[in-house]
Amino acid sequence: MHTNTRTCAHTHTHTNARTQALTRKFLLADDVDLNAVAAAAPVQLTGADLYALCADAWMAAFKRKVAGGAAGGAAAGAAGAGVPPPGAAEPAADGAGDAVVVCAADIARALQQLTPSLSLHEVAKYERLRDKYEGR
Repeated sequence: MHTNTRTCAHTHTHTNARTQALTRKFLLADDVDLNAVAAAAPVQLTGADLYALCADAWMAAFKRKVAGGAAGGAAAGAAGAGVPPPGAAEPAADGAGDAVVVCAADIARALQQLTPSLSLHEVAKYERLRDKYEGR
């Protein structure tokens, strides 16, 4: 299947915008690059897939926090609960220390486990429809 550059750029731009919107209330670690997430995401992800990606990443961060506060497992337990993952933003003095911090590893794991809802064939079909009705 041929996917032209315009389509890839179009998809990347929209994926980036949607991912930013879906994570706007998340506390993201400094290592999170949503532009890189959009670039790594398969073109056949739907809006619902992106929602699931963000929700799964947040849930992984939450589970990590409950289990000990950092990705290190046993070492994290020794450090104590509530310790942000490496590269995470420092907790604010206003009580935001209880916030769940989503790091790049959470997003990468969620992206790796995500199965796109559409096939490449279906994406091509929808792109043809879009082009037809946009007069391209």
